[in-house]
Amino acid sequence: MFNLPNGFTILRVLLTPLIIFLLLGKTFESRIIALVVFVLATITDWYDGYLARRMKKATKFGAFLDPLADKILVSSAFFLFAYLKILELWMVNVLILRDFLITALRSYALFAGKPVVTSSLAKWKTFVQMLLINFLIVGFVFEDYFLTSETSKDTFRQIGNNGMFLTVAISIITGSQYLYENRSHLKKVIFYFYKA
Repeated sequence: MFNLPNGFTILRVLLTPLIIFLLLGKTFESRIIALVVFVLATITDWYDGYLARRMKKATKFGAFLDPLADKILVSSAFFLFAYLKILELWMVNVLILRDFLITALRSYALFAGKPVVTSSLAKWKTFVQMLLINFLIVGFVFEDYFLTSETSKDTFRQIGNNGMFLTVAISIITGSQYLYENRSHLKKVIFYFYKA
């Protein structure tokens, strides 16, 4: 079950609270470290999948954990920026609800032997999410240098929320697509919980 690709995935989960802790630090140095650690975490997101394919070490555990690790990293970052009043909380809530619903569906489908294939649009959603978080972190880290007026701060928040709105829109579209294409799995899950 444990191998190098899965190790990188687990590392991404472990780095998440460190990133949040460092971003909440009061010093410029701690925020710079947070930015570096986040970039490293995003690299592991690409590298674990590459290694799994190259080494032929793809496992059900890895297929389950990899998207979950992404959701933990992304959700934590978005919640932080909502807490800092940079993003609108309702958009963060919609995005996270969708992501964990689809992650649960994907996990059920995976262990049922009929894994869900990630659509190209969903891959673009992940790319936009990571790009947005990098933008927000860079702006937050260097706010004392670039966001020196209320106008610049408002512009920063507006760009962030526009990017978030785009992410939420893509998420709703891809989430609806996943639910429709895997409605047979969804019915079984609903029936299971209804019986319970």
